[in-house]
Amino acid sequence: MLVASAGRSEGPASRSWEAMFDSTVSAMSGSLARSSCASRTAAFTDTAAAVECAIRLQRLLSDRDVDQANEEASAHVALALHTGEVIREGDSVYGRNVVLACRLADHAAPGEVLATRPVLNALAGATAERFRVAGSVALVGVRDPQELFRVAWREGGVDPEGG
Repeated sequence: MLVASAGRSEGPASRSWEAMFDSTVSAMSGSLARSSCASRTAAFTDTAAAVECAIRLQRLLSDRDVDQANEEASAHVALALHTGEVIREGDSVYGRNVVLACRLADHAAPGEVLATRPVLNALAGATAERFRVAGSVALVGVRDPQELFRVAWREGGVDPEGG
């Protein structure tokens, strides 16, 4: 599951970001989902595809920010990844794992991609090499503290701390 939290919720930059999120998720074989989050949510059957989608989204946003004369117009987006069983009803998703992903998105800083241990455990190879330990955090509405990983999304797999 991929959850996005945008720093701005209205205006042209927000609509542009939402369209970018929707088209990128579709291109990466994900499906848009409704959830209890105030954020955009996507479900994936393949964890590696969700991680690659998050990386692609941050790169697209970074490229867009460089191209814009006014950085204030851009939406600063934090992304969160978690995997686990969810309850599906139509295009809606529910359950403990949805709550965890939503809370993680609220915790992530703009420009950052955070993931939980279950995401890392589901991966292998080059994708897993992008994960850097980010500590552990207690999230509101989630019983146990979560071990978090920052996903390096810039070319070469190196990102500065916090994004």
